Amino acid sequence: MGLFSFSAYEYFDQAFVNKHHPGWFEENKLFYNQSVRIPFLNLIELINMAGSIQLSKRSISRPLRSFQKESKGYTKDFCKIATSEGFHFQIGRKVDDNFLLIKNVRYIWSRDEICSELFTAQLIEQIRSKI
Repeated sequence: MGLFSFSAYEYFDQAFVNKHHPGWFEENKLFYNQSVRIPFLNLIELINMAGSIQLSKRSISRPLRSFQKESKGYTKDFCKIATSEGFHFQIGRKVDDNFLLIKNVRYIWSRDEICSELFTAQLIEQIRSKI
């Protein structure tokens, strides 16, 4: 199994369905941490070890919206790492939520690819070659 699993997508699917329920995230915080946050923290560690770019755990997007809650919902159905230097990696519920953006070049993957054993190595190689 890869760094990310299908449970991350289960979380995003459920977050979308329950986005207008303010208490849903607190009831599912452990699910978020295990399925989304911990894999993102592990990815940051691997990227930092590769040496191409240094990321902080603070670069992970927050799971709750701070504004536009009534129109977009309370809980986000995606998660991302982004920097001001043009690095952006994101996975989420929608097909076009799953991408890496480096210096205006966009790489898109499917859920199956992101959950594969080979994905992490491919992602690290893309980052190394572009940064």
